[in-house]
Amino acid sequence: VDARLNQVDPAAEQVVTRRQAWQFRSAPLRYEDDHLVVATCVPALARALRFATTHIASPVFFVLVTPEELAKHLSNRFPMIGMDEDIIRRGFQAA
Repeated sequence: VDARLNQVDPAAEQVVTRRQAWQFRSAPLRYEDDHLVVATCVPALARALRFATTHIASPVFFVLVTPEELAKHLSNRFPMIGMDEDIIRRGFQAA
């Protein structure tokens, strides 16, 4: 697992709801120099960027991880019944 996913600030996670984290494939991790660090993956970057520019007040810095790493992180930090790696994979295939 990408070590950057282990550096989490619960205050940063409060910027999005669980549903938003999964829907926009965006996992806020922490603040660095007044920027919100958000994990996403390459297939979801455009979606995450659109969400960040319209819903997050602070500047955002994205870190890219694999879809599998993102799904695992979302499952651990933003758990929702029925949401897992398979949902992310199917979502990319349907897009």
